[in-house]
Order: sequence, then C-alpha cells, then structure tokens
Amino acid sequence: MKNKMGKSTQYLTLFFSLIIMLFFTLHGATTVQADVSVADDKQLATVLTTAGDETVSLLRDITLSERVDIVGNKTIDLNNKKLTLAEGANDAGKVGKFYLNRADNQQFTIKNGQMIGGDTRGLASHGSIIGAISVGTSANANLVTTVQDISHNSKGGFYKGKTSKVVFKGKVTLENEQFNVRAKNMDFYGNSQNPDDPENVDFYGYASADGDPLDWSTYNGGLNLSFDGYESFLGANQRILNINKNAKVKLKNQLKNQLNNI
Repeated sequence: MKNKMGKSTQYLTLFFSLIIMLFFTLHGATTVQADVSVADDKQLATVLTTAGDETVSLLRDITLSERVDIVGNKTIDLNNKKLTLAEGANDAGKVGKFYLNRADNQQFTIKNGQMIGGDTRGLASHGSIIGAISVGTSANANLVTTVQDISHNSKGGFYKGKTSKVVFKGKVTLENEQFNVRAKNMDFYGNSQNPDDPENVDFYGYASADGDPLDWSTYNGGLNLSFDGYESFLGANQRILNINKNAKVKLKNQLKNQLNNI
C-alpha cells in the first residue's frame, strides 16, 4: 500500500511538472502587449524607446520637451489628457515630436486626447523631421499609423510620413498653420454597414499659413492633405486617398487658392 502511494505521488509530481513546463513554453512563445501608465515626459519617453509592443496611457497632462524615437509597435492612449509638445524649428533639440524610423515600426497608434504645439516648420522643410509625428525613410515599408479621437493645434503640421499609410478614426480635428497631413496613403475610416459606429471618422482639417506650396508640395503655405510631389512618383499602391462610406471629411484653409486643400 505504501509503495502504491509513493508511485502515485511521483506520477502526480511528474504530471504537474509537465503542466508547468508547458505553461512557460507557451508563455514564452507568445508576444503579449503590455499596458503601462505614465505620469511625466521622462516615463513616457522611456516606455516608447524600449523594445517591445506596448500601450502607454497618460495619468495626467504632460509636456514633452524633446524628440522621442519610437522603438517597436506602440500605442499612446492620451486617456483624455492634454499632451503639450515643446515648440521649435529643428530636427533634434528641445522640440517635442514622435519619430518613427526603424524597421520594427510596423504599427503606431495615438488616440483619445488633445495635442498642442510641436515643430513649427512647413513643407519647405519636407526633407527634415517635421510635424508632431514624423516618419523617416528607414521605417518599415508597411507601417500603418492610426489616429483616433485626437485634436492637434500647432504653428507647423501634424503628420509627415510620405512613405507610410495613416488611418483616421473617430473625431479628429487638426488645426495647423502649415499643413495637416502628408503621407503615402490616407484612409478615412467608415463602417459601410453601420452609420452609428463610433469609429466612423469625423475629420476636420484647417490650415492657415500664407504662401503657396506649389504642385510639388515642397514650399510653405497652408495645405491640408498632400502626397509626394508628382515628379517623385514611384509606382502603384501609393497616393491613395480613401474616404469610406459613413466617413466625414471637411477641409478648410485661409488661402484664396483652394487647390491648397489637397
């Protein structure tokens, strides 16, 4: 009897050991997106520049005083807070902005809040790191940036990612002096089957700077939406402006030449 109980105990120990080994094996093979909350700009920068896929939420209003180079796939949830970006006119320095320029930048999302300030330059500096969000030529070719329920007001522009796609969802209001968005492709989300889907975009873009960006979109002047200039056309599957059913898009600028909307 004692021998049988000993063997049973051994079998149970072996069984539970196998279960534990299996758990850790599966856990190690699965990428889990972590959720992190931050209370200041230093914490925010640390999370965004650390390898891994993470969602970071703001606990309070934050002022970002320098450029942050995003590592991996990140989601920034402003959590109905205000993110102030330090103003300036240079690529590095003490200018608040987000920069995506890595092969592991495949997805980037910013949502649920208000943004103010950032780089003050216009499209005459299109070869530089301009806008509140800027995408470099070394970013993943399939990078998709999602902007959802965001407002941004600045002297410069909001998004410059002429080699990437940007998707807009929810209520998006961009009031920028120089430009709203420059991208390879733009998608204004709309659920064709549900006009009440809260993700259906209601997009308002306003640009107020004087000037004329010309057909190449490489000069300063209020411009709402733009692609690369026509002389730089590289082939198919780009310069796609997709406004889906049940999406709303309104563009306005102060110039007499209304071609500056797009």
